[in-house]
Amino acid sequence: MQTMKLVKPEERYRFSELLCMFKAWAAMGATGVVALIFGLLTVVYFQDLITMVIHKELEMKNGSEPLELYLEPPVEPITKVYFFNLTNAEKTLSGDIPILEEVGPYVYREKWEKVVDKFDDKNKTVTFRLKTIKYFMPRESAGKEDDIIMTVNVPMMAAVYKLKYGSSMMRVALSSMFTTILKVEPFMPFKVGDLLWGYDDPLLRMAKDIMPPGQTPPFDKFGFLYDSNGTSKENLTTYTGVGDIARKGLIKDFDGMTQLPFWAEDSCNAIHGSDGSAFPPDIDTSKTLYIFNPKFCRAMPLVYDGDVFHDGIRTARMTPPEDAFDVAQPDNACFCLDPPDCAPKGLFNISACQFGSPVYMSWPHFYQGEKKLLQQVQGLSPEKEKHQFYVDLEPKLGLPLSVQARLQVNIQLQSIWEVKGTRNMRNTTFPILWMESGIEKMPQFVHDKVHQAIEMPEVVEAAATYTLFIVGLVLVIVVGAFFVHKKVAITKRTPKIDTSTSTTTFDGLIHTGGVTDTNSTNKLSTNGQHKNGNGTA
Repeated sequence: MQTMKLVKPEERYRFSELLCMFKAWAAMGATGVVALIFGLLTVVYFQDLITMVIHKELEMKNGSEPLELYLEPPVEPITKVYFFNLTNAEKTLSGDIPILEEVGPYVYREKWEKVVDKFDDKNKTVTFRLKTIKYFMPRESAGKEDDIIMTVNVPMMAAVYKLKYGSSMMRVALSSMFTTILKVEPFMPFKVGDLLWGYDDPLLRMAKDIMPPGQTPPFDKFGFLYDSNGTSKENLTTYTGVGDIARKGLIKDFDGMTQLPFWAEDSCNAIHGSDGSAFPPDIDTSKTLYIFNPKFCRAMPLVYDGDVFHDGIRTARMTPPEDAFDVAQPDNACFCLDPPDCAPKGLFNISACQFGSPVYMSWPHFYQGEKKLLQQVQGLSPEKEKHQFYVDLEPKLGLPLSVQARLQVNIQLQSIWEVKGTRNMRNTTFPILWMESGIEKMPQFVHDKVHQAIEMPEVVEAAATYTLFIVGLVLVIVVGAFFVHKKVAITKRTPKIDTSTSTTTFDGLIHTGGVTDTNSTNKLSTNGQHKNGNGTA
């Protein structure tokens, strides 16, 4: 007969306690696995999530901080003007090479503001006119605005240049007018302030009286910065990036135009790129960027020229390519309006957008220009560090951290036999002045925001990834070690099954079934043997 041993209360409690412990350890193990999975997901998707959040924050929504900073930049750009003073004017008229002396800088602090004409929620654009106010900074300048500069008489030389296409009689008549009535000469002394902000020119007054409407310049005075103080007449429409961050800061049109009217092909007339104050995020430095400014008369290409660090922030220096002013390149061929009489490499003929005046743009000191340009004058010495045009962009945010727009203004001197004073003069590309305008460094709070936007996501991502991986790995290892330990302990404490008995135990935790009284068995066996010994079956 088999008997059943009931489990004692204390054994039942131990079993329940151990079962709960097993569940807790299993939960810890599951938590570890989940942590590992989340760590892996963080590595794969966290950056995309952060990028999406940053892009949303960069959108220039109406009333948002990015739009306010775009319309009223928290910076005051500095413009420095350098003049080329002609030291041998009389000899230049006689045929000598002009000897130039750089004078300056004359420094101006600027205040920029974009005056909004229209905010278009449907097209995701903002239309504005740029308001610029310049303030002379005498302490930072090398001289005063009353300083005298001997330089070319631009209105006169522009008229002389046009005379090369006129009749001999017209040349003689105008030459007489120059000397007897207008009393102007090819080279004259001017005050710095007059050259920049404008002066009354007798030739300009006469041109407005005798020339047909539409062919005269729309200003009353001549000055290189004339009409640049104040609000621009033309407006610019740019994309806000709302709904399409890849177009943030890019130009939609200039004064309603998407094409300029100056050049031979649409590719040269195209108005595109940024105005230079904002770019889309995630800049691909392997591609060409463009900035458009009406004064350039074109969209200026920018290519990657290496990394530059500002306050520990890596930026991509974007500069015009070396062939930007080279019409021999196929992409630039349409900038030459009178082939084969095209400007040499290093010069950009902007007469088409300067009312026909023979004005040429170049980099300062003919940087990256043909050697023959330097051989026409004395006193120039191009240097990359001083004369390169560049924009330092933080590529992730598309934010310019340093900008120096450097340009030189030149005029073509034309010798005309009938015009007294120019008869013996060399045909020369004459440098008048060069300017650099921009921001050497952003305010510290801008750098702090950039640091935060760039570094914080990386820190959070690294911390979250390592934490999840370490916690998950530790939990999995600990739980695994626990179960291995328990398995070994159970194996050691489980007795072998005795085949001579049906008694089975499991570590003393479960009841014993089918236990036989060995004494009774022995007695039964003895009696049976005795009975068989008496011959009974």
